[in-house]
Amino acid sequence: MKIITNYSIDKKKGNLLKCLLIFSILSYFQCSSKVDEPDIIIKDQIIKEIASISNQFNSNEDLNLYQKAKFLNRIEIEENEYHKDKSFFVSLDFITINSNNFGNSIVYNGKECKQLIKKYPKSEYIDDCRYLIHNIENEKKDFLILKKELNFLKNFLVTFPSTNLKEEILERITLIEEEIESGIDIID
Repeated sequence: MKIITNYSIDKKKGNLLKCLLIFSILSYFQCSSKVDEPDIIIKDQIIKEIASISNQFNSNEDLNLYQKAKFLNRIEIEENEYHKDKSFFVSLDFITINSNNFGNSIVYNGKECKQLIKKYPKSEYIDDCRYLIHNIENEKKDFLILKKELNFLKNFLVTFPSTNLKEEILERITLIEEEIESGIDIID
């Protein structure tokens, strides 16, 4: 029969604390070695989604290009993620925008839309791509000149009178006209 004394209990607590400390240190190093895992997951998700779009719209190349452009334009990439795998993101046509007002941001540059416009000038998605490229170009700027934007939108509706974007564009026109009437010329 073993008699447990306060010393042996304290010794067991000490050993337990040492084990917990060692375990937490090991856990920290194991977790910190997985820092790139979210980046790998993001990259894998992007690759899978692009492959899915390609498979789904394989027979319709202009729709395939447009769907890829829409998907890539929705992706938000942090600057540190971009620099960790810059060659991958550059291959997808992401670029760094240096802003005086908001710091650096990473944006999709519209490669698929530009290809669609060049290869398929009669495509039913040409208006969607032109509008998407226009919005991408606006993201690159530190400010938006409202009268210039208003002219673009009105001319867009003249060029593409039956666009599926008509309602959205008319709403933007109304908002811009209200801003101009209130004395605002530039939005940054």
